[in-house]
Amino acid sequence: MADKLHGVESSAISILKRAVELDTSKRYDEAVTCYQEGLQLMLEVIKGTCTAPCSIRKNCSDTNI
Repeated sequence: MADKLHGVESSAISILKRAVELDTSKRYDEAVTCYQEGLQLMLEVIKGTCTAPCSIRKNCSDTNI
């Protein structure tokens, strides 16, 4: 279960990084789609773990999202 959640979390981070790149490039429609997908995946991770929200927030900060 933890491996699956880690994979989902990694995917979410990649998608959110792509969203930021698209946003910076003023490709807003595509960026919104990536933000939505990335956040949906992060919600799945949050719901599937007992990790405190502070830990998830720190992980996002550490990966520069």
